[in-house]
Amino acid sequence: NTELQSGRMAKGETPVYSGETPAREAEATCGYTFDGWDPAIAAVTGDATYTATYTETMILPEFTTNSVTLTGEIALNFYMSIPEAFRKGSYVEFTLNGVTTRDDFDATHMNAAGTYYGFTIPMSVIEMSDEVTAVFHSGAFTTTKTFSLEAYVNKVNENAALFQPEELALVNAILDYGHYMQPYLDELRSWTLGIDHVATQRGISEDLDIAAIAEAVSDAVYEAEKPANVERVTFSMNFDTKTSVYIYIKGVDGYAVNSVTVNGYALDAEHVEYVTSSGRYKITIGDIYAYNLGQEFTVVVNGELTIQLSARYYIKAQIGSSNENVRNAVAALYRYYQAASAYKAFVDSH
Repeated sequence: NTELQSGRMAKGETPVYSGETPAREAEATCGYTFDGWDPAIAAVTGDATYTATYTETMILPEFTTNSVTLTGEIALNFYMSIPEAFRKGSYVEFTLNGVTTRDDFDATHMNAAGTYYGFTIPMSVIEMSDEVTAVFHSGAFTTTKTFSLEAYVNKVNENAALFQPEELALVNAILDYGHYMQPYLDELRSWTLGIDHVATQRGISEDLDIAAIAEAVSDAVYEAEKPANVERVTFSMNFDTKTSVYIYIKGVDGYAVNSVTVNGYALDAEHVEYVTSSGRYKITIGDIYAYNLGQEFTVVVNGELTIQLSARYYIKAQIGSSNENVRNAVAALYRYYQAASAYKAFVDSH
């Protein structure tokens, strides 16, 4: 026991405690709140000792804050305070648009301050405004939080003074990217904006400067040096949690892709597939983070077909489209790339 205060008083006087509110250190799953003195403080009649009493409160896991993964994939992070007794075997089950995924507890996954444990759900560009239901499980105990990436960006903007300018620019560029990508992808896929997915608000008030972006990507290069046994080479991009480049190769009868290198490194066989329906080989360069969209790729197939490209060239090729949704989508992608590059440079320098 710790002595908080002592003294001598005349008979009949009533002691007054003048120190800080007594506190008892929390245990693994219990917290304590000061409740008074035992016995109750009364006028002095002789020697007396008063002992602080506490109300015991169960400490349970709870969701605390959120963040968005900024320099890599598009993902929403849920952070929690988790007493030690609840950590082993715990996990968060995420539900987004009817699809359920699970992220297990990882003691190394914490927020920047190292105070809360994190769980992450990646999401596609069209899902930024769709609500995520996160359910924490530890034995029979569960607790739930529902949130969205757009809701996080709105909170950031409400508390803009707490964030760096580069961070503010990036979270809003991400939201803007989702806003413009949704109608473009709505034309290509079997879902309806406003019914299957919540329409994402604009993150940046300034209109897209199509002409300026077209000028910025005008130097992007795409070249394919084809041997005689290759008829055609094309490429496209996939806009998902992380951006991917797809290269399609149509060869003559009997043509096969046996080896692929990307910037001198061998590409795993799982990234090369033969698409029977089109008679083409599909090569995937995946997991391209937003800040790397300007990276140039030199792809060598079978040691004889050389392809040079970048995601910037795709923007260059599409920025002049007659389809306004296409123009806006790739322009927003470029603005996202710029903001991600600036934010990464800021992080790397601090």
